[in-house]
Amino acid sequence: MTVRDPYNLGYADLLASIARSYGIKFEVFDSGGGCLIAEARLEGGVWLWITDWDAGLMGLERRRQLESEGIAIGYNVSLYPSDPAHPDWVDGQTILASVRHQTASATMLPQLVAQALAALGGNEHHNYDAAGVHTITTGIDSC
Repeated sequence: MTVRDPYNLGYADLLASIARSYGIKFEVFDSGGGCLIAEARLEGGVWLWITDWDAGLMGLERRRQLESEGIAIGYNVSLYPSDPAHPDWVDGQTILASVRHQTASATMLPQLVAQALAALGGNEHHNYDAAGVHTITTGIDSC
């Protein structure tokens, strides 16, 4: 199984397709307060997190309904290192690379994951605002 989603968000097929492309497994978990995150652990102790642009993941059916009404939800795809004190945990305060797209639709998710993975080598952070303006910063971000 390449996707474990106990919350039945509806992303199983989409995440499974991405997982097969990169040989990874996704698990959806609650980071606290109902903030749902799709997470995959990559080689080298890097963690990939997918959320909506400004919050945890909402169900795919609801997202597509809102998108059909012209409401943009967007995505945040970020890569984090393992916590040095606990290598089996993510260091959620240190962002190695990211793609934050304020208006991305569900169909764009595989492309955003590919872009985030490609950005890792240069510690790039791609931001697409509501107007589609794309900015890139580099370096490791700390929250």
